[in-house]
Amino acid sequence: MMFSSIDFEIWILMHFESVTRSYTRKELVQKLSRSAYFNQDYSRFKGNSYREYIFDKVQDAVDHANKLYRKKSDWINDDPFTNIQIYLPEIFKRDNF
Repeated sequence: MMFSSIDFEIWILMHFESVTRSYTRKELVQKLSRSAYFNQDYSRFKGNSYREYIFDKVQDAVDHANKLYRKKSDWINDDPFTNIQIYLPEIFKRDNF
């Protein structure tokens, strides 16, 4: 099962940087709204196409997620947590992004 804790936005943030600490949903929205990320109110952007923002950063997200997963792999108790990177090769039928 694919899962990201506290929110799917942990996985989105991993396209930009390594994530090692817990965030509230509000903190994630505020962070992703900054100019270094989506440069707009992320809560209003959410659900639109992410392609121009993260398409070329998927391998970075995979690398960041693998790093986190080596330290935090208990999806019930760990925060942050994601295992999305494990399923990407199966979903997209490729190993590199």
